[in-house]
Amino acid sequence: MPYSFEATLGTCVVRLQSWEAPAAWLRPASSADWYAWTPDLDVVAWLDGHGAESLGQNVEGITPGAGEDAFAAFARSIPEPVRKAVGVFPERQFHLVRLTAIIPELADIARSNPCLAFMLTLPAYFTGTPRHAWWARAHDAHLDVECVRGLVRRRQRTTLTNLGFPAEGSVGVVRKVVPAALTLQRCRALRAALHRRGVRERLVHLPRVNAGVLALVSEELEAHTTAGFLEAVALDAGQDREATTAALVRDAVSLARQVGRDLRGLVFRSGEHVCAVHDELVQEWQAQHLERRPHARRQADPRPGTDTPSVERPFPSPPIPGTDAIIPITTPALLREEAQRMKNCCATYAARIRRRKCYVYRVLEPERATLSITRTNDEWAIEELRRATNKDANAETWTAIRAWLATAPRAHLLRRRRGRHKGQQLALPIH
Repeated sequence: MPYSFEATLGTCVVRLQSWEAPAAWLRPASSADWYAWTPDLDVVAWLDGHGAESLGQNVEGITPGAGEDAFAAFARSIPEPVRKAVGVFPERQFHLVRLTAIIPELADIARSNPCLAFMLTLPAYFTGTPRHAWWARAHDAHLDVECVRGLVRRRQRTTLTNLGFPAEGSVGVVRKVVPAALTLQRCRALRAALHRRGVRERLVHLPRVNAGVLALVSEELEAHTTAGFLEAVALDAGQDREATTAALVRDAVSLARQVGRDLRGLVFRSGEHVCAVHDELVQEWQAQHLERRPHARRQADPRPGTDTPSVERPFPSPPIPGTDAIIPITTPALLREEAQRMKNCCATYAARIRRRKCYVYRVLEPERATLSITRTNDEWAIEELRRATNKDANAETWTAIRAWLATAPRAHLLRRRRGRHKGQQLALPIH
């Protein structure tokens, strides 16, 4: 029989129901109404007594260290084989726990084909139109158990076909995706890539597929890489979660296009080759655009009473407030200055910043670096973090930037969504 654990976290009270019928609810301290809640379960963190800390970005006014016994007790109620199967996923662990409690076969799929199990936590995201996918994401707290049960009992090839993947060769590729790389957006991007000619043939020969490979194929950049280079990216454990090489390749291709290079002959053999060509293209781009700035095309500002060219107007406000060590770059002039000082191509991001697709920050500590964050649905994530001349930032810098993102005010990261009916409030992150 299920039993419940309660904890008071800041301005909220949460209730967790044990493994026999796992569920979660949240109630603001000032209200008597409980709402369905989907917490960011991290089995390892919860078992180690860091449950509230891992939820610190989910609950306003949370006090790290509060209510740890409740989170640890909930995690201990999950059978060890399930904890091991679910604990490798970077997100959506709570969804997997809830589904596995009802459909035990899902644990076997999580071990043999993590990517497929991950997608089964929200099949509607893959079976409808993009608008339908947004709706499914917004109503993520409500599991379609019967749909998942039907998909689990089919052959994996049939299940993937039902999720929109090509019938031929998809199982072998999907099985190779490492759990650390999994997000719903990347899974949809992989599906789209496998429908393109030649992509499956390139991926099926790789020993594994990580975030670096997924980014290359989802942005149609694999044509600019050799087979050996693509395999090197796949074997790089540092790119299991962050696609650093793909960002550099994308920038190099974009720069080549802007300076008038023939893209058909642009094929990279290694990471070192990408860096060398990228640095060369940065210098060429700067010579064409920055050094000749006085003669650059200027577009008049249509607003009366100002002679400031529209291309020189400040950027939109930064999506996440900066700090003394992480400073948002708010004008095109500062962006060009950063590009010249750091010898990188961030000056080419101006149009994307204006469209609110990304934002660039100057990092001063623990080392000098340039940070760009990109928007995916309602969340901002690290896109690139590099020192001068596009050298990789060190581990200490990555840790500091991740900590800054994790503690950023949630109003800057996620919208609040409500269902139509009372009790359907999805005010907390939907993962």
